[in-house]
Amino acid sequence: MEQTATIETASRRSRLAQIYRRDPTSEGRFWCSVVTTGVYCRPTCPARHARPENIRLHETLAEARATGFRPCGRCRPEEPSTADRHRALIEIACRLIDAGAPRAPQDLIRATGLSASQFYKLFRRFTGTTPSGWARR
Repeated sequence: MEQTATIETASRRSRLAQIYRRDPTSEGRFWCSVVTTGVYCRPTCPARHARPENIRLHETLAEARATGFRPCGRCRPEEPSTADRHRALIEIACRLIDAGAPRAPQDLIRATGLSASQFYKLFRRFTGTTPSGWARR
């Protein structure tokens, strides 16, 4: 069968390895479709892995759409990734802090809709500091 994308064999092997590891660094760099199920997915999709011969690789989301397959119901490739959604929530918190109004940490947490532990973990991951550190900068 002919590949829908012009991906070299070594690159294909590397990308298949990323799919099987569910490597988060591959998110947004390529997409895949599965011939036997008729879906296209993110390379980090939590669904059971297909056999390599049934996987087609795509350079762009538009190319994956063009296969005529439907988007995966588990990884939802048409929607922003979890990392993008988390980044947007932390950006909201940063804007609230930058606005200068004194805010209790619980107000920031409530504004994002995250749990307290998830909020602090993500805030540090995306900004490299704590909310109070962000306010002091």
